[in-house]
Amino acid sequence: MSSDGRRQVAVVVPQNRAWMWHRRLISILQAGFDVDVYTSPHAPSYPPSLRLWMRVEAHLLGELDLVKMISISGKPWPDIANIAYSLIINLSEAPLVAASTPILEPRFDGSADSVGLFASLLNRKSPYLSIHLAGKVEPRIASYLAIENRSELIRGLQVCFARLLALTERAIHHLSKGTQPAVPSRPVSADQTFSNVLVPRFAFRFFLAKAIYRITEGLKWRNHWSVGLLWSDKWEIPNGIPLHKFVTVPDDRRRCYADPFVFSNEGQKWLFVEELNYQTRKGIISCMPVTTGHEPTTPQPILVRPYHLSYPFVFRHDEAIYMLPETGGNRTVELYRARSFRFDWVLNRVLIQDVDVYDATLLRHQERWWIFAAIAHKDGSTQDELGIFYSEHLEGPWRAHDLNPVKSDCRSSRPAGQLVIYGDRLLRPAQDCESGYGSGLVWLEIEELTTDRFKEREIARWPGGAALADGLHTFNFDQELGAIDRRRAIWKFPLFGVRVR
Repeated sequence: MSSDGRRQVAVVVPQNRAWMWHRRLISILQAGFDVDVYTSPHAPSYPPSLRLWMRVEAHLLGELDLVKMISISGKPWPDIANIAYSLIINLSEAPLVAASTPILEPRFDGSADSVGLFASLLNRKSPYLSIHLAGKVEPRIASYLAIENRSELIRGLQVCFARLLALTERAIHHLSKGTQPAVPSRPVSADQTFSNVLVPRFAFRFFLAKAIYRITEGLKWRNHWSVGLLWSDKWEIPNGIPLHKFVTVPDDRRRCYADPFVFSNEGQKWLFVEELNYQTRKGIISCMPVTTGHEPTTPQPILVRPYHLSYPFVFRHDEAIYMLPETGGNRTVELYRARSFRFDWVLNRVLIQDVDVYDATLLRHQERWWIFAAIAHKDGSTQDELGIFYSEHLEGPWRAHDLNPVKSDCRSSRPAGQLVIYGDRLLRPAQDCESGYGSGLVWLEIEELTTDRFKEREIARWPGGAALADGLHTFNFDQELGAIDRRRAIWKFPLFGVRVR
């Protein structure tokens, strides 16, 4: 403890592998601790091929704030002048010896050597990052990341370094509180080994991808989302649903429909969807009636805002009809009420603001209201972290769960539709984004849900191919009508006006 009462922390950085994210972490820690900085020479410089390729990408794409190799000055470790630290952050990529002081250190796909991180990104795999207490096999906290741009190394590094900053802060927080968040299992694919062939192979794919994009851009290639409907007198959740039998709602290919929600009102079924116009790239909420034995009509716009809307979670409470659309682009969670169903909606209350929240999914459970949502941080993905919020009343105040994010795993974090009470079980659909956004859907059973605890287990998976598609990411049903969205590749040949999917 320093003279001003602040705890003292030591940070040990690798002399030959210092990054801007290391300096950023030191600055963050200095806001709450007295920080001493040390350097360690044990980790060698990165292979020349890696350093060369990073310079090439930085020249072509521009430098990113965390992905910049720098020099950090500090005293050599282990000359610690007998100071008793509250905590040591070991970024040196080599073991440290300390008395009884707890040491937190990162692992890159299970290895202390950050070259393992490069191996994952060069192999276009999702990396598994973790923070360990020295000497412990199990991580204190971990994240299995979604890398949305796998063809550019420095952009992948930016995402990883931003997550390492967040993980380190979370590990310190949970260590001080004595709490332990859920840790995602480490995938087999996380075992990556670096070899000199990885860099030229990645570089070849990098330039090939750029060339292919320039060629196909004129052919108007799209990953097109569409909505499928299925009538059934019995839904076997989560198994036993014939995904290939869903009938597609037609569209004009100038727009797509996604995030379907089904709602019943006065004996009529209604389908609510996100409508995304490819020219404006801004989502609105549209709706159409659905009647068995009749062809679907064209969805009509019912809610337009200056910012992007999607994921129209529609529900009834106290004889009123509400909608909780995604308004992540506005950094809010907004509750709308139907003043006159279905075209007249008024903003009832902003439930959460100044937080990056996506696909907010409402649940009434255990005398509380709960919101499950994907949450994102600076430079992070919207696909790999789950946050929970709770309130005694629908209109708030809303509080964040003590363990937020309660999950950091691209395989099963982002919500994929309403939670389902199935007998005495509570089931949650989530998106599988391991191989890309909306590549499949996962069903999880929630085993524990309180304001300070959360536990769930995977029980089933729906791959995109099961729905005769390249991907799927939202499923909802209301009594006998179910709806799902599916992704397919569409090519438009300008000379002939032919579309293939």
